[in-house]
Amino acid sequence: MTFQSDLISTLISDTALSAILTGGWFDGESLPREGMTLSSAPKQADGVSIKPFGVIRRRGMNDEGIRDLNAERGSVEFYIYAHKGYATIETAISRLKVVLNERNFVSSDASTAFLRFAFASGELVAEELASAPFKFVRFNLILRRK
Repeated sequence: MTFQSDLISTLISDTALSAILTGGWFDGESLPREGMTLSSAPKQADGVSIKPFGVIRRRGMNDEGIRDLNAERGSVEFYIYAHKGYATIETAISRLKVVLNERNFVSSDASTAFLRFAFASGELVAEELASAPFKFVRFNLILRRK
């Protein structure tokens, strides 16, 4: 498995996080060009309200300062959305920190992938999701390829 698939599997398999984000996780690389839209977002039984869900996006990588280790630095961002309010989002962010902070992954494409919490955004609204509240969380990533 690749680092990205291992990461998603880790998030899905955490029962506490899955109970919070009932709409699941989406890989940003697999979303359509327009990204997540109101018509594609996971919905509650009423068919209107969105379920809390997350989107994972990997950000730029560079080898500055760690080239000799065959490693790269970058970040992974987790976008957390809910129908209204920020309480569910805050709970999900807290759980993400427990699950991922200072976590080391080993996968088919990485001998090590180390994550460390770096930043959580303020309160934001997603215009593309009818002004649904969201926040994003950034984890620094050091990835050493096999």
